[in-house]
Amino acid sequence: MGLVLGPGRIMTKAQQLGQKNTRREDRREGAEYAATSSPFVAKVKCRIIKMALKNTNSRVQKIVVVVTKVVVVVAVVIVVVIVAVLVLVLVVFVDVVVVVVVVPLPCKPSRKDGRGAKNNFIIISSSSSCSSSSNHRSSGSSISSSSSSSCSNSSSSSSIVVVVVVVVVVVVVVVVVVVVVVVIAVQLLLAVVVVVVIVVVVVVVVVVVVVVLVVVLVVVVVVVVVVVVVVVVVIVVVVAVVVIVVIEVVVVVGVAVVVAVVVVVVVVVVVVVVVVVVVVVVVVFFF
Repeated sequence: MGLVLGPGRIMTKAQQLGQKNTRREDRREGAEYAATSSPFVAKVKCRIIKMALKNTNSRVQKIVVVVTKVVVVVAVVIVVVIVAVLVLVLVVFVDVVVVVVVVPLPCKPSRKDGRGAKNNFIIISSSSSCSSSSNHRSSGSSISSSSSSSCSNSSSSSSIVVVVVVVVVVVVVVVVVVVVVVVIAVQLLLAVVVVVVIVVVVVVVVVVVVVVLVVVLVVVVVVVVVVVVVVVVVIVVVVAVVVIVVIEVVVVVGVAVVVAVVVVVVVVVVVVVVVVVVVVVVVVFFF
């Protein structure tokens, strides 16, 4: 073993290593003590809780941002699809109008002398009489003028007929769409009105029944029991009749399932309230 110069004295390597190990052990013990001490633990717990809350908030914010982006993208896609459909319908309508109204132009002779009249005219589906009138071979200006006038008359008349048909079809489609929308709106409005009326009637009946029961129970218990039974029977019968009538009415509207569920729930609530009131009153008066 060689000698090593230490801080102010001469130490061997073994002594120097032992001193380093002692310092490490002191640091380890200090860390363990700090970890087991209450202020340190409290600070660590506080930091952990803050980090957890921060992570939770960040996750919630990320989820909200993602959901918002998805909703915006879906809305934009829906708007784009609607606009594309409207543009497509408009383009098709314009094409139909152009093909029906603009294309059927008056037929003109291909030559000045009127010869070769078999191919003198533009053959169009809306002016079939043009081809038939141009099949006669002749010369001179009289034949060409008469055939061109008959062609223009037939094309104009067919164009007018087609335009009238297109206008009628468009009007019928618009009327059908408006009628369907109005019918759906009326059905929804009737359904809402029916549900609201049923709920209001049931609530009023329940309130009246509870008030009557309280007043009668103060007078005599036996009469109350009889009245309760009678009222329950009457309520069940009335509600059953109302349910049947409402279901028959609402079937036409198209929301019979919703109204039936609401009515059943209200009936169950009314019966439960009445039974609870009767049981409470009987227990109070007899026990």
